[in-house]
Amino acid sequence: YFPVAFLVKTPLPTLLALLLSLLTLVLGRRRSLRDELALALFPLTYAAFSLTSTINIGYRHLLPLLPFLFVGLGRIRNCELRIASRGPRTLIPNSQFLIHHSQFLIWGLTIWLAITVALLSPHYLTFFNEIADGPGEGYRFLADSNTDWGQTLKALADYQDAHNLGPVQLSLFTFLDPAAYGVEYTPIAPMAGAPPVLPRRFNPAPGVYAISATTLDGVPLPLPSTYDWFRHRPPHARVGHATFVYQVPESAGEWVAQCTQPVPPLTSQAIVEGFGSDGLRQIAFDCEQSWVFPAGGATPGWYARATPGIDRLRWPTDSEHLEWWPEWARHLPLDALHLNYVQPTPGDLPAFATWEWPTAAVAPPTPVAPVELEGALAFLGVALPEAAAPGAQIDVLTYWRVVDLPAAPLSLMLHLTGADGVPIAVGDGLGVPIDQWQVSDIIIQRHRLSVPEDTPAGVYQVRAGVYWLDTMERWYSVSGQADVIFSLEVDQ
Repeated sequence: YFPVAFLVKTPLPTLLALLLSLLTLVLGRRRSLRDELALALFPLTYAAFSLTSTINIGYRHLLPLLPFLFVGLGRIRNCELRIASRGPRTLIPNSQFLIHHSQFLIWGLTIWLAITVALLSPHYLTFFNEIADGPGEGYRFLADSNTDWGQTLKALADYQDAHNLGPVQLSLFTFLDPAAYGVEYTPIAPMAGAPPVLPRRFNPAPGVYAISATTLDGVPLPLPSTYDWFRHRPPHARVGHATFVYQVPESAGEWVAQCTQPVPPLTSQAIVEGFGSDGLRQIAFDCEQSWVFPAGGATPGWYARATPGIDRLRWPTDSEHLEWWPEWARHLPLDALHLNYVQPTPGDLPAFATWEWPTAAVAPPTPVAPVELEGALAFLGVALPEAAAPGAQIDVLTYWRVVDLPAAPLSLMLHLTGADGVPIAVGDGLGVPIDQWQVSDIIIQRHRLSVPEDTPAGVYQVRAGVYWLDTMERWYSVSGQADVIFSLEVDQ
């Protein structure tokens, strides 16, 4: 903790001057060991003990090191270099070259430091150097007294007045009343008089929220992920680098679809409480072998999945939105999917994540004119590789739209056949139970085919269709067609 805190909270000019000082120690004339230890022994001992500390609560605990480091920086100005020559090593006292450049470096670093401080005024506590991308991004590394101890309340009151915000829902780790500084607010966790966990934390109620960097990082909260919804969205404004203002609109979400593998993460009660509605359509599907787009992707909602193995909060990146879904799902049209909320701490619920689906068109990579089978399902297209090798396992995705609700259990068929129509590989299945279907849903089924190792090279047929599970009878279209056929080349 403390090495990271020192690295990102110490001004970069100071760090560079420290490196230059160490360089002059290596290359320059050394004093006696006793003199060197007089300056170095305390900071080295203190730094070593800091590594064993369990009280990791602030850069301020490193402040005793700084006077010794500043004295050590004086070595730069009065350095004497030792250089190697063909003869014995000699010392060059007061090298004009080094003095000229050391003074230039010192003045440059000093001016750099002065400008950094002036630009940050008066929010000095939020300082982070360029290694952490500055004070605007430092909260991603450290929280609590490194970032926010309520010092932005005056600035927040001024921001409210300037933008006519009215009362905000305020989350702040403080023991005082922000109203004393002119802030109009309704308290939310962890403030006095507020519930310990934010209601509707997966889908916050509309309004204006002001959340401090400390509580956004989950430090003083009984459920650290309470404000994770906000962590996945850019704030409307940042007040004093440490208070984040969000303007939350009303959500139009109509459904929650959760993967049943390895376990369904959310109970019906958790869905009602977390999303703030008892009218959401609740869908369960097996994401290891299927996907469902309610209303064909035309209505907004959320996906959820248990994520065992996650044990800490982290700030997300754009590339992480599909990280916890099966590998095959990355071939689906999920560009619109947005990571919405992550709870890494198991409790009443397992570790899980939710994703927001706004609305987007869903279409297969290889579409066809829709083929209706038995008036209940329409085949829309397929995603399959151009070729396969003997012994390979391949995934083929079939796209279906629900036209009418079937009356009995069924299976989605996919066969790889030769010219004689005999299957050489079968990948039937259905991962979205029919009791979860509604008209206009799009179902995508993943079919895994294992191509036999002795399969001769050639062009084979991929046959997609549907059959009843109880009678094994095939479904037919109005034209009498049972299978939709594509070609796949097996190449040695």
